[in-house]
Amino acid sequence: VVMGACGTGKSRIGQALADRLGRKFLDGDDFHPKANKEKMARGTPLEDEDRAPWLEAIACEIGARLERGEAVVFACSALKRRYREVLCSRAPSTVFVHLSGSEVWVPCCCNAVADVQRRLMTNKELIGERLRGRSHEFMDPRLLASQLAALEPLQQDERHVIADISRAPQDIVSCIAQELMALLPVAKGGQSAVKAPVSLGHCIAFLCPCV
Repeated sequence: VVMGACGTGKSRIGQALADRLGRKFLDGDDFHPKANKEKMARGTPLEDEDRAPWLEAIACEIGARLERGEAVVFACSALKRRYREVLCSRAPSTVFVHLSGSEVWVPCCCNAVADVQRRLMTNKELIGERLRGRSHEFMDPRLLASQLAALEPLQQDERHVIADISRAPQDIVSCIAQELMALLPVAKGGQSAVKAPVSLGHCIAFLCPCV
């Protein structure tokens, strides 16, 4: 599941990753009911009750395809841990690929904190710029702030990799594909052990919820 806030490139990277891995790509946007699309088009953030049937529909689709032996790449914001738990409910081997920023954990000093704040603002600006430059069926750019506020960091017990959205798309896909190869054999074997998260291109020790 390629996850992240709107404007991080989930559909573009997800499709390219699916092509690289020889898998089917599915976009979570296509599974939203009409009411959700209309609400977001008005610039109104979705509530948990709006997302519940949408997430369940995606989980069912993932599970059904896996039962047929079809591994897929899905684009879905998956902002909160409980959302991700729903997505994993029919596919415990799910790997989350978070399209995030380029944060690097640094020692806590005045200059370091200022540098982290600068990086966070740069990433927000990058996503905002992308949203302003694209046309979407229903995703209003004003929803970015609410999505960043809702985003919960992936935890150690969630199988995942983290990718830097500031890199070129082909580089992002290459790095993700390489890291997934180390994770997917474990997932296919059905083992319960979870590999520690890996960062792509940067040393990321903490994933900030506002990225």
